[in-house]
Amino acid sequence: EAEKESVKKLSLETATLAPIPGNPEAMFSEIVALRKKYDDLVEFAVRLTAERDSLSTELQNAKDTVQDATVKPELLRRESMGRAPTLHRLQLLATASLAFFLGHLIAQFSGQT
Repeated sequence: EAEKESVKKLSLETATLAPIPGNPEAMFSEIVALRKKYDDLVEFAVRLTAERDSLSTELQNAKDTVQDATVKPELLRRESMGRAPTLHRLQLLATASLAFFLGHLIAQFSGQT
């Protein structure tokens, strides 16, 4: 709010500049007033730069957070897919072994009867 008012104030003051007076004391007071306006403008620019840097840092942190949130599920999905073929192979091996032993047992029992 204060920054908006100071910008309005600066724009109003620059729009209503008086002609430069001819005597040295009036010129000195005009230079002092202009120096004050310049210092206010520099202070405003420094505040804006600091705010820009702060917002830039916040934006980068937010981007990193979003990227971490999207990368972690992707890594988990890749890891689970990497384990999936191994799990399927183990299931296939267990099923084949079970079928072999069941077939062997059935053959033994049917041969004895």
